[in-house]
Amino acid sequence: MNDKFYSTSLDTLAKILTVFTISISVFVIYNSVINLVYYSTNLFPENLLHLFIIVGMVALFMFCFLYAPKGYQVTDNKLIIHRRGKNKSYQLVEIDKVIAPAKSEMGKTIRTFGVGGYFGYFGKFSNTKYGKLTFYISQRKNYVIVFLKSGEKIVLSPDDLSLVNSLSLETA
Repeated sequence: MNDKFYSTSLDTLAKILTVFTISISVFVIYNSVINLVYYSTNLFPENLLHLFIIVGMVALFMFCFLYAPKGYQVTDNKLIIHRRGKNKSYQLVEIDKVIAPAKSEMGKTIRTFGVGGYFGYFGKFSNTKYGKLTFYISQRKNYVIVFLKSGEKIVLSPDDLSLVNSLSLETA
């Protein structure tokens, strides 16, 4: 059984954005709790707004924390993207090809519906060269693009680029 795990670590920008966002969130949540507990009025809309802020900020934190990529695993028949929440897996037979593009090729990428630095970079992105991409990365280097036979393209960022060889050998 061929089973290899590839770790992925946060780059400096993702670390800074994560700490900054958590700090701002804690400040905003703290102020909303203080307003609810000590300065609450009988105005229902104002109280509802503070509750909405608290729930929204906690939900955003939980979503990003649970779905940020933690590593990748190649088994005999699957590529598994490990996350704290539900893992995502792809059958190796569905992989068409795997490439490691130059960092310059990924430079003109925009986020269309995803997370851009809070615990990593994941979700839907668009690139001028490769088109629509699904990111499961935590650093902006060591890019690996996996082209699926369905036309979907996923981007990974392992600490060890030998993932490209593992996927290429398994799908050949």
